[in-house]
Amino acid sequence: VEVSDLIEISDAIWTATNQGIFVINRANGRLMKHYTREAGFEDNLVLSIARDRGGNIWVGTYGRGAFVFDPDMQLISSHGTRNGIPSNNVNDLMLDSSGAMWMATSEGLAHFSKEFGMFSHIYTRSDGLNNEFIRALAEDSEGNVWASTNSGVSCILKNGSIRNFDSRDGLPNGNFINGSVAVSPMGQICFGSTGGIGLIDPAGINSRRALPPVIFKNGTDEVTVSHRNNYLSVEFCVPDYSLASGVDYSYRIADLDPQWRQCEKELSFDHLPYGHHSLEVMARLRSTDSD
Repeated sequence: VEVSDLIEISDAIWTATNQGIFVINRANGRLMKHYTREAGFEDNLVLSIARDRGGNIWVGTYGRGAFVFDPDMQLISSHGTRNGIPSNNVNDLMLDSSGAMWMATSEGLAHFSKEFGMFSHIYTRSDGLNNEFIRALAEDSEGNVWASTNSGVSCILKNGSIRNFDSRDGLPNGNFINGSVAVSPMGQICFGSTGGIGLIDPAGINSRRALPPVIFKNGTDEVTVSHRNNYLSVEFCVPDYSLASGVDYSYRIADLDPQWRQCEKELSFDHLPYGHHSLEVMARLRSTDSD
């Protein structure tokens, strides 16, 4: 039997497995109930299980979407690609502090609004996710939702914006694992992956961190180029080696083009027109608002 999820309800442990749901007595470890397809249950390949504030049981499956049962395990509703969620593989379920349910699917993250009784938003790459294969979910103390994926971890902030983190931010290489997540008493979030455990401190990551100013490697802020040579190459960096792999750069020459453009730590210009030009470079900590 492959166990994929566990929840505690009263005196029982509800266990999601590839052979249905086992309900086990906490006190003596005896089997109280076994829900299987052969016995009339919706499916055997159960990936996730959660309980909402009304006591209803939400069950996510592999290939058949999600089902909602009342406390007596009578079917209330079912959800799949036909009526709102992006995939019928529901890898994890999470009830947030507002009472809304989140579904981690293989093709996006679904947010079910308790107020309207429907899926209010499906988060995909177009919203800023680094990957749509969502593995596991957790909520931090500020109400932000964290999702492990096949390409790192995404944080969905309460305002709807998304920040992405990967191995460049210290997370392990390798895919994360369905439903493998825990929140420590200190608020740290632990995601399990095939490359180890990814430990995230939401308070530390989401706090604003000051960056030292960008410096140019030629040692001066002003360069004079002969009119016979309209080619110019410049290098720059943030003078903090610990941040080397976690900084994104943008530049602009405002009098030629006011738009900021992403770049690497070296820029080359040719056919610069005659005159005085100001090159501006901006550094930004990856996945934060600090610049």
